[in-house]
Amino acid sequence: DAVASIAFALLMCWQGIRLIREAVAALMDETNPAVFTKVIEWIMKHQKASWIDLHNLRIQQYGGDLHIDCHLTLPRYWDLQRTHEEIHDFEQMLGELQATHVEIFVHADPCLDECCSHCTIADCAIRTSAFSKKIEWNQMNLALNQKHFNETLARS
Repeated sequence: DAVASIAFALLMCWQGIRLIREAVAALMDETNPAVFTKVIEWIMKHQKASWIDLHNLRIQQYGGDLHIDCHLTLPRYWDLQRTHEEIHDFEQMLGELQATHVEIFVHADPCLDECCSHCTIADCAIRTSAFSKKIEWNQMNLALNQKHFNETLARS
């Protein structure tokens, strides 16, 4: 009986610690790595050439619901209507990620001359340098609050 009581007490302590840790993580908006990876894979699968850069990606899960916040760099020569339509399409695409509610906030950034080296828009009228290398988006660089400038990063 004593061994069973001790084992049960240890199990209860372990479960209590796990519940407290999950509650604190939710209060601190900790990102769930599995959900973050799922969102990145979804974005990569649906990526368009007009999405020059994506950064400052934040994902919080509230129960079954998701909140996604990011900065999307688009061509600076686009008018407001076209930018709005692209952001709307991006949000709709992310909204299909899961069956439950997905709340999305996208900040549109205009491209800079430094973006040309990794921009895949072939017929860009304002390109200042040739395309050299596509930046692979991953968990590390998408979470940064910085635009990607090929191998180096600069503040946005």
